[in-house]
Amino acid sequence: MEILSFTELYDTLPAQYHTEKAEKDLREKYEMLSGWIERDAKQAKEPRVEFSGFQDTGGYQLISNGSVSDTSIPWRDSYNWHLQNTSQWLFAFGLVFDKERLEFSIHT
Repeated sequence: MEILSFTELYDTLPAQYHTEKAEKDLREKYEMLSGWIERDAKQAKEPRVEFSGFQDTGGYQLISNGSVSDTSIPWRDSYNWHLQNTSQWLFAFGLVFDKERLEFSIHT
């Protein structure tokens, strides 16, 4: 199983936010998420892992999204309010960077 590396993720954060504190805080969140991803992928018969770089929402946040799915689970009509089909998800998250507070948070 391959996921986005820490360096690849950090490099999607705009350069003006590259600070020692940001790198340390992001690494902590990345290691936590990586552990959860690995744990849940091991539970899947046919795992599929997604982990995107940061994208600007046009507001005060940058968001990286990810999920662990089991493609052996039958697809059905099950959607969240983002209109994402969640029927095969085992775990999903948003890693948010607040550009005003200069803080990261994980949303599951």
